[in-house]
Amino acid sequence: MSLGPSNARVIARLAVYQAKAGDDAAAMRSLKRAQDLAADDQQVLQRAAVVHALAGRSSLALDAIEKALAKGYSKRLIADEEDFALLRSLPRFAALISTPAEVKR
Repeated sequence: MSLGPSNARVIARLAVYQAKAGDDAAAMRSLKRAQDLAADDQQVLQRAAVVHALAGRSSLALDAIEKALAKGYSKRLIADEEDFALLRSLPRFAALISTPAEVKR
């Protein structure tokens, strides 16, 4: 059985579920495993951001969002992600999801 990016995505999804269930230690173990398999996968990076955001690790969440966007993840999906509610008031979050036209305003 291959443990490539698709499996890393499943493991990263598990990490989000664990974080939402309040088990940050398990979420971090799963997230590490997913990142070991596919550290540059945009979906793994986005889910890492969710895990960190849910745990209140804003800086790490924003770092993961920035990396996910750099790998092609959708700004709109980031902006619409309900798990990023606590990040919305942060200037860095706003800067990451803004478009060049919005920056000029």
